[in-house]
Amino acid sequence: MADLCEADLLFVIGTSLQVQPFASLTYFVPRSCPRVLINLEEAGDLGTRRDDVLLLGKCDDVVKELAKELGWLKELKATWAETRTSLDNPPSTEEESEESEDHAPEAEETEEERLQREIAWLTESVDVTLRVSDDLKERVERETKQEVVKPLSPAKTGEAGSSKKGGSNL
Repeated sequence: MADLCEADLLFVIGTSLQVQPFASLTYFVPRSCPRVLINLEEAGDLGTRRDDVLLLGKCDDVVKELAKELGWLKELKATWAETRTSLDNPPSTEEESEESEDHAPEAEETEEERLQREIAWLTESVDVTLRVSDDLKERVERETKQEVVKPLSPAKTGEAGSSKKGGSNL
């Protein structure tokens, strides 16, 4: 979470920003940090700051166009090719990735092993979500303690001791 508080640039890609705590992540970056939304439609509070950038369209198309403009299209296509199937499965363990690097034949994963791996992955995802929620709560509490509401003086409210030329206070 500390990384977000020190960010120089924030990209938000392909989300409605409706589910907490992730919907709150855009508030963690400093006000001086430009925020870029790549999405089919507007989301969250993105677009409310002077230096927010909204790139609306299909995420893959927008990212591809951005990479092309930056001269990174070849690298992007290579990375997409490498990760093409990674979205279909939860991350595998380090042991499994070491086996694939050695090109050793993979043993058939049992249903119980697959479930255990998915449970571990989901548990880690929930832990991350809870840490984000706790960090947001602490930040909000810190910021609200720092805000001090000062009452307006009578001169500023125009109630007592005010004098206007030519008549009464109406």
